[in-house]
Amino acid sequence: MRRLEKPTSAIFGEVMLFLDDVEKIVSLLGEISDKVEMRTDEYALDSPAELKNFSDKRYLTNLAIFSRNPYLYVDIDRKVARVYLGGNSPEAVRVFDRIRNILARRVAVRDRIFESPAIIGAIAGASLSLALVALTFNDTALAAGAATAFGFLILWDILNSYRIAHRTSRVWLMPSDGPGTFWAKHSERVFSIFIGIVAVLLVIIAVALRR
Repeated sequence: MRRLEKPTSAIFGEVMLFLDDVEKIVSLLGEISDKVEMRTDEYALDSPAELKNFSDKRYLTNLAIFSRNPYLYVDIDRKVARVYLGGNSPEAVRVFDRIRNILARRVAVRDRIFESPAIIGAIAGASLSLALVALTFNDTALAAGAATAFGFLILWDILNSYRIAHRTSRVWLMPSDGPGTFWAKHSERVFSIFIGIVAVLLVIIAVALRR
């Protein structure tokens, strides 16, 4: 009788990795295995340097990095990122923990308030109610402002739903400290700031129309 080794795993949501993250993961696996393999949907790669051959792409949405002995598997697959260790040797567990930390650090930050259908719907409902009340009291300026806000919120919800449905984990084919990484790192935040600016402008316009 022998004790079976207990597998260790971790799963994350969408992540944003860069070339240096991939290089670090491959380097860590190389510390405990003689051979590290990489695969995309279509290709098997021998090293992270070959990722630069994808000159027609800015990023990949699917990448697997693994060693067979010990079996340690890192899978970046659109909506999720997984790391799996089929063993419990101290060296392999240490590498597993360091890779898990890399993925945890790169989990995409989402603005849940701006994405919540319940919050967007509540504000849209309040805007529509305000427009109807304003019409009842013949306050056309306020009604126009509230109706504009309602229309904007509906458009916001449509665009937001589309964005959520199509966003994925990404392995950006550039170093994390290289030129052009600002948008890769902060696109979600920029979108939220834009939404906030538009909302404030609508309020200012509505107030200005009442004067």
